[in-house]
Amino acid sequence: MLEELFFEIGIVLVIAAVLSMVVYRLRQPLIIAYILTGIIAGPGLLALTNSPEVFDVMSEIGVAFLLFTVGLGLNWRSVKDVGGIALATGVGQVLFTSVAGFVIGLLLGFEPLTSAYLAVAFAFSSTIIIIKLLMDKEDLDTLYGRISVGFLLVQDFIAMFILLGLSAIGTGASLQTILVTTLLKAVVLVPVFWFISAKILPPTLRYPFNLCLLPRD
Repeated sequence: MLEELFFEIGIVLVIAAVLSMVVYRLRQPLIIAYILTGIIAGPGLLALTNSPEVFDVMSEIGVAFLLFTVGLGLNWRSVKDVGGIALATGVGQVLFTSVAGFVIGLLLGFEPLTSAYLAVAFAFSSTIIIIKLLMDKEDLDTLYGRISVGFLLVQDFIAMFILLGLSAIGTGASLQTILVTTLLKAVVLVPVFWFISAKILPPTLRYPFNLCLLPRD
């Protein structure tokens, strides 16, 4: 069983490597190769494994590494400089697209709650994908790149509260209870993650990087 698991992971990595080289030659973002790898190796095409748990675990690990990479590449000071523009455009876009999505859902005959979920889906973008694309193109520190990142962070902040409200409506739980629970988790976890990212990871990663730069005899 263990040998089969490693074999399946190896096949996925080979597919990802080949597609990455093709995408790189075509001067396209590498994220396209990662998505195509999931489609090809997944149950829809090759179905490399009969156990969906394997792909679930691999997808979660992949997302975790992607979040880790994006988090290391963000420059929060540069995003703060365009905060006003990002706030205005982010809120305006979310309001306009949410209303349009909700109306479209109602016109298609969906229930109000379903239409609200559709409105949320229409209104928000994939922050991680867009930031990874900007990083691959080395445009993260340009003016439009900083505005885009700020815009997306405003979207994420709004989405958090909207999803909390929809979760409370869908489960019948109290919005106040869900909000307080989420805020308590944030109060505990945010300082911990900030300390790790600001105080532990930089020196930890700097040592092997500097070691690689040492001249060799």
